[in-house]
Amino acid sequence: MKDQPISGDLVFIVKQLPHPQFTRDGDDLHMKLDIPLVDSLTGFTLTFDRLDHSTFRKPITEVLFFFFFQKKRKSIKSEP
Repeated sequence: MKDQPISGDLVFIVKQLPHPQFTRDGDDLHMKLDIPLVDSLTGFTLTFDRLDHSTFRKPITEVLFFFFFQKKRKSIKSEP
């Protein structure tokens, strides 16, 4: 009998390497941008390079407000 190909599943193991600009969250890509306050209040053009090396440009004309608060807790010890 001639050699016959073995049928079965083809499995790829993909190792994800860290990227200097993007991080992955499930199927989504995230990028952190530091925007100066004056730019966020007066408008600016958001520009960055995509993964395919094309340039993304988007004029931002609305005021951006993002506030992050860190809640500090004080520990209260109960006395018997």
